[in-house]
Amino acid sequence: MRTEDPPNRYKKSTISEKILPLSDGVEHTFLQWSASIRDRLVVNEDHYLTDVSRRALIWGTMTGLAKTYLEPQYLSTTHGFRSAEEMMDLLGSYYLTGNETEQARNLFDDLQMGEKGHASETFPEFKACFQSAAITGQVSESEWFQYMWNKLTPQFRSRVVIIKNQWNGEYQTMVRELTAFDQERRQNNELNPLPALARTSTCTTDTASPSASKPTRATSALFTRTAFLPKPAILERVRTAVPAPSGNCFKCGKPGHFQDKCPLNATIKEMDRNDPEAEEQWEEAMELQSDASLKENDEA
Repeated sequence: MRTEDPPNRYKKSTISEKILPLSDGVEHTFLQWSASIRDRLVVNEDHYLTDVSRRALIWGTMTGLAKTYLEPQYLSTTHGFRSAEEMMDLLGSYYLTGNETEQARNLFDDLQMGEKGHASETFPEFKACFQSAAITGQVSESEWFQYMWNKLTPQFRSRVVIIKNQWNGEYQTMVRELTAFDQERRQNNELNPLPALARTSTCTTDTASPSASKPTRATSALFTRTAFLPKPAILERVRTAVPAPSGNCFKCGKPGHFQDKCPLNATIKEMDRNDPEAEEQWEEAMELQSDASLKENDEA
């Protein structure tokens, strides 16, 4: 008796993640793109059983400059591509210079942890860059241990040199121990030796103001912060203390003027911040106020 096949017996594989299209080969390089194409043809082989489907995959994941390179031959009815490999070879002739390995090795040799704007680089971040450059530059894995050790920061090496011999020259053991150490020291804030208060600036500078570049004379903080100044409490005591001698001002006790002309009156009225004369009046009033306070103490 014939039985029906299970409904999912011929179900195709699920398409892997989207392939970023190849264009000028800068942000998404030809090597990265070709690796994605290769993976798709392996993982989802059942979707690309014919060469036509494989060529369609390549054509459909290109844009801009890359498509310009292949368009004449791809659209030609007499000189079209005979295989997907032929398309890949032609693209490689445009994007690969032939010295990629040498360039990658130079980048690997220049690689150093914590340099070139990466002072706070974590060990896992550096390890990823290290291994990528080592593989692309075709550095033998037997050399990774010593290269990794030499490329660590001196501070990092000094903290773990005491246990280096326990790794027995094994790269994977080194990576595992350094990852754990890096995580622990970051939890202890060892990368931030300065106290929190020392790292946080409490000063603010207005650099956008047009007058910021002009030299200014130092003035009292009270003068620059508010136009209304409270009447000093010391004046209340002056009024209740020993009366000022006859002919002197009843506000500050100084001779030569009356209360309505006293410079201290400037402290209880609005003053123009942009008026230089008002600023000088304020400074003079503060000096007189200080003298009055000293005199009151002497009389007391």
